[in-house]
Amino acid sequence: MLLPKPSQVVASMMTEAGKCSLKVAIPIAKPEWWCYGCDMPSITLKDIPVELHAQLKNEAAANFRSLTQEAMSRLERTFQIDAALTSKRDQKWVDEALASGPETPLTKKEMDAIRDRVLKSKK
Repeated sequence: MLLPKPSQVVASMMTEAGKCSLKVAIPIAKPEWWCYGCDMPSITLKDIPVELHAQLKNEAAANFRSLTQEAMSRLERTFQIDAALTSKRDQKWVDEALASGPETPLTKKEMDAIRDRVLKSKK
């Protein structure tokens, strides 16, 4: 017979016949769904204007989402829009740089002149 670890013993008691009855707590592995979202970060929004909350609630219902799912969807969408605008801006800069023509490298004399001018301005 295997004896339980001391940390697993919940209680023991003597029965009327003089035999010992032992209750053992057996640790049970929790399924993954037991702690839904426990490993995910969360945020709490406070002081949301009533009109904004009502609008979010209506949109969530219209899109068959919970309030949290709707808020997350809209937040993700703003980041996607921001990334699209940023990439367009960056591409515009690249296009402008390419359109300006080839740059001629600076000579050593020009580099020295720039360095001297910068060092002089720091004094």
